[in-house]
Amino acid sequence: MSENVHARARQLMLDAAMGALPVSDSVWLTRHLAGCADCRKEQDGLISTVAVFRSANVSAPPFLAARTRAGVRSHAAQLQKSREKKLIVLLALGFDFVWTTLIVGMTMGVASWVGYQGSLSWLVIGMVSWLWLLPAIGMMVLVSLRKSGLVPGLAAWTGLTLEGDTRG
Repeated sequence: MSENVHARARQLMLDAAMGALPVSDSVWLTRHLAGCADCRKEQDGLISTVAVFRSANVSAPPFLAARTRAGVRSHAAQLQKSREKKLIVLLALGFDFVWTTLIVGMTMGVASWVGYQGSLSWLVIGMVSWLWLLPAIGMMVLVSLRKSGLVPGLAAWTGLTLEGDTRG
């Protein structure tokens, strides 16, 4: 067999030892091990080595455990901030879409009411068409105030997060 096949088998054996082997690869590995004595021998050695490491009793020093917990909490806080930013952007996009749709409809209604006669209707369209910028400007101000700490996060306003309602 080619060396490439054995290299793939070794990689899959490592994945299987860690419990991260997909079913499709598991079928391929089982077939390969049935026909390859060298890989089967390597697999047996790998299984016994992993068993030795898993049976070892290791205790972490208290400072390491505390440091790891702090790192996990910090990472969870960063993920929450990231989710909150995504939620704010999605809400802003939704509001902007609705707002723009209403403004365009209103502009066309006003222009139609004026009758599309002469330059007056285009003047009305020009005057009203800037209104779609209001939500964008509002979100820029909100984000700026949020970064400066003057405005609390969305979760503090509503009690809602992507994980669910935290209001009790």
